[in-house]
Amino acid sequence: MTSQRRTDVALDSNQDSMLGIHFDVTMLDMACDHVTVGVWDAFGTDRMNITKNLVKQRIDHRGVDKGHAYTDDELTELDFSERPG
Repeated sequence: MTSQRRTDVALDSNQDSMLGIHFDVTMLDMACDHVTVGVWDAFGTDRMNITKNLVKQRIDHRGVDKGHAYTDDELTELDFSERPG
């Protein structure tokens, strides 16, 4: 198994106050609920939690999709929903 590091950057001249950032990160042997993403302002003082806006897709040890992709809100709802018993 090998890892590959790749970075692509594109500058957008969009002047909107909201900026959409799309990225794809694969982490094998990492549970989805342990993955978070932090974003800081240009000065490094204000941290914004964007984890709630991420869509997480469970994969197997080969990197193949396993199940359905969920947002953090959907995962929380599943965790606290009544389980058949």
